[in-house]
Amino acid sequence: MKYVFNAIIATIVILVIRMAACKNPTPESNGIETAKLHTSNTSGNIMLKKCKNYFSMPKAAVFDKEKGEIYISNIVYDTDSSDTFGYICRASIYGEIVDTLNISDLKQPLGMTINNNSLYIVDKQTIIQFDLNLDSVTNKFQIQDSKQLSDIISLPDEELYACDPLKNCVFHVSKDGSSDIFCSDSLCKTASALCRYEDCIYLTTENSIVKIPLKGKPATLKKLTFTPSGIKTDFNGGFYVSSTSEGVFWIDKNGNIENIIKKRNNISNEKFDIVERQNMLFLPTGKDNSLEIYELGSTKEK
Repeated sequence: MKYVFNAIIATIVILVIRMAACKNPTPESNGIETAKLHTSNTSGNIMLKKCKNYFSMPKAAVFDKEKGEIYISNIVYDTDSSDTFGYICRASIYGEIVDTLNISDLKQPLGMTINNNSLYIVDKQTIIQFDLNLDSVTNKFQIQDSKQLSDIISLPDEELYACDPLKNCVFHVSKDGSSDIFCSDSLCKTASALCRYEDCIYLTTENSIVKIPLKGKPATLKKLTFTPSGIKTDFNGGFYVSSTSEGVFWIDKNGNIENIIKKRNNISNEKFDIVERQNMLFLPTGKDNSLEIYELGSTKEK
């Protein structure tokens, strides 16, 4: 009992320290390193900043177009209890930490999406809805029969889709929180990340990208030679895909593939986000616990 109590106290202390740091950044300790500008590949992608200090195994980043802010989910592993807890930092488009969202009982926030001023977070078998205007949790949806939700997307009508790599399926979740299995085809095995383009959902599995029409059957769009961790549309029929160990790739609308952010030792590339208007990419990296901000080059003109 004493051991459990001490573990709980230690966890709370760590979280309070992190939240205090996030809420009161100073110029000397704001966690931002202005990286030396360099092109990481022939497309001219430039790393603008590498932000550190406030992250712990960051798993996903999502950009809020309305507010011009980035949300980064994190996981802390308690080595004593083998348990986890999560927190979500809010940062400016330049990487400066604003604060930590007031969400209690987060365990493993692996994926996020934003729709109509709400941030939706997948956390184990739960989807959490956080109102960005009210700064508070407004709903928690338990997804029946799920095992480990890993990513989520939303449609304009606020319908949600979440994938589960242990259940090998994609769930559909209505606005009232009711859920059903949208796709459980064999192609959905190890479903890990999602994005939407036009009237289709795109899903990454262990070694491929699967195209799932909202009304139709899934089909393999592209076989991959790496294991993907995140996917976003390039808004031109192509995709950006991250790989935990191999970097970030761009796949154009004709299926040609280019490694735009190279493999680096002791860095894992997680679920990222793209800001189309500014042509920027926000990449959380595990192991070194950072957020990398890139200005993308001329990929879409190819």
